[in-house]
Amino acid sequence: MRRTVLLLTAALALGAATLAACSGGDGDDRLAALEERVAAVEDQAGRAGLVATMYLLDNAGFHAMDETINNEGRIDARYEGTVERARAAVLATRWPEELRPTADELLQAMDELLPALRANDPAAAGPAAKRVHDVEHELAHDAWALLAGEGPEAEGDGGGH
Repeated sequence: MRRTVLLLTAALALGAATLAACSGGDGDDRLAALEERVAAVEDQAGRAGLVATMYLLDNAGFHAMDETINNEGRIDARYEGTVERARAAVLATRWPEELRPTADELLQAMDELLPALRANDPAAAGPAAKRVHDVEHELAHDAWALLAGEGPEAEGDGGGH
């Protein structure tokens, strides 16, 4: 998705430069309008990426993972792949500044969880699974509130169970 946005941005910028060079006096106005459109496209692409990542995280099953590891003392073979996919999505997302610290905290928690999952060690995985679950809830709450225009401090449930 980033590649598409970058290619689109480059194409629009090249078109803007060509327009400005060929259009005379009002080229600055056209360039400014085109730059506004590019910024709007980048904003929409960023929001779409955020929605996709939050949907993936909310449906990753971190609640069940936490419960299974900590209450039943077992690790499902699918958990490693689930965490790896979620981690890749978090890394690929262009996070708004107000969400970046929580996204980084989620990455750290996943980085703690993965080795324990690979070792099939529920005792080591338990605290990290709980942390991933808790931090994902916080991130979901803040991200969905931000997307709804309420800001990260808004009240409500972030989903994820």
